[in-house]
Amino acid sequence: MGVSEEVMAWLMEYDYPGNVRELENIIEHAFALCNGDLVECRHLPPEHRPGNTPAEDVPAFSLKAMEEALI
Repeated sequence: MGVSEEVMAWLMEYDYPGNVRELENIIEHAFALCNGDLVECRHLPPEHRPGNTPAEDVPAFSLKAMEEALI
């Protein structure tokens, strides 16, 4: 399995505020969604797709607020 040039460029340029765990989660997500031989941008988590709003601009929610929304 490979990674498209666009995905590789994004992975190389991203700052990873969550450290190596964030990279690991992004890769696991992409491989779980990819049924073919090439990981493309559509396989990345929506907040990590090139051209989408940077994660630091997305409002943060507390764990309690997320639990309440899910319940």
